[in-house]
Amino acid sequence: MADYNSDQALAAEYALGVLEGAEKRVFEDRLTREPELRDMYAAWADEFSVMDTDEVVPPDHIKVALDEKIFGPPAPWWHKFRLPSLGLVTAGILLCVFLFAWPSYPDQTSTMRVDTFAMQAELYEDDRLLKVSIERSDPPEGRDHELWIIPDGEAPISLGVVADGQLIIPDEINLAGAILAITVEAKGGSPDGNPTSAPLVAAGFEPV
Repeated sequence: MADYNSDQALAAEYALGVLEGAEKRVFEDRLTREPELRDMYAAWADEFSVMDTDEVVPPDHIKVALDEKIFGPPAPWWHKFRLPSLGLVTAGILLCVFLFAWPSYPDQTSTMRVDTFAMQAELYEDDRLLKVSIERSDPPEGRDHELWIIPDGEAPISLGVVADGQLIIPDEINLAGAILAITVEAKGGSPDGNPTSAPLVAAGFEPV
């Protein structure tokens, strides 16, 4: 469940025009799906509309101080996905290529779409099989899109640079409540097996 005070702060920052980057994109995506969040934004926009002044961009240190006042010291971006306690995860888990026939129907699917990226994933739970179909992937020049799986209560685990294909998820990864995420990383993927940027897009699985 989203934190009410955190959402109020995000809505205020968005109304002021100081919300930026991936955080802004995630907030705008939520606006299309969450009426309560739209009401928060509308209330703040109305509140700020009475200020008859030229647009002023506050110094960076003010935004940093506001964020730390509300949220505390900066934490890894995956904390936003209801992950209460994160431990270090060994980088470089090898994922085997699945070489035999597919089951008839997946148990769950996950869809992620933004302007520069679109992907459909199918999960076959009994075989721990993930089928990835890339519809669009346009990362910035010299960069790659990287796919991550985030088990509930754990840190992100890299599934590699995005590509059409099929993977077997190792038994050590808990699939219950897991979500998928896409980040923009250096060419060839994150150098140390950890995400270096906030997610471009993230989504959970839906039963078929």
